[in-house]
Amino acid sequence: MFQLKCNIYDLDYTEAFSFLLQKITPHTDVMLQPFLKSISLCAEEITQAITETASQNDIQNAIVYFVNEYHDKLSHTIEKAFLKKGFTIEITTLTVSLEQNTGEFLFYMEFHIISYPIKILTPILSDKLFSRLFHIKHFTDTLLPLAENIFQTQYHFVKIKNLNIEVIQ
Repeated sequence: MFQLKCNIYDLDYTEAFSFLLQKITPHTDVMLQPFLKSISLCAEEITQAITETASQNDIQNAIVYFVNEYHDKLSHTIEKAFLKKGFTIEITTLTVSLEQNTGEFLFYMEFHIISYPIKILTPILSDKLFSRLFHIKHFTDTLLPLAENIFQTQYHFVKIKNLNIEVIQ
């Protein structure tokens, strides 16, 4: 199993709101979908109204709540992004918390790699004995740029730092 951690900062609320609406609209009741689509057309105005009337801390706490409440849908979106790069992963844990001192979001994810573009490594990585014996540093070094790329292309409305991937037993 692998663990990914990073800090998320400089969140563009309008882009994030639009992204979330785009992701949840297809999964909502058919009667609600036209309403959500019309809201997405006004995302900038809605975001501006929220940021002008609610405190930064309240907005950040709402984001943490939303991500943790809908972690299944977010996990599925991340799994699809990895699949586009040739990795089949299963996310077992996904949480976001807020660092009170810096206002940054702490993103934490645990995942299994089910398949990898180089098929010969898949049985080795899935076998617990071999994964303990196998020097996994080169593999995690390969995953880091992939994760950075996914964050930059799929989640372009945030900046990340301190991205780290480790093997956990």
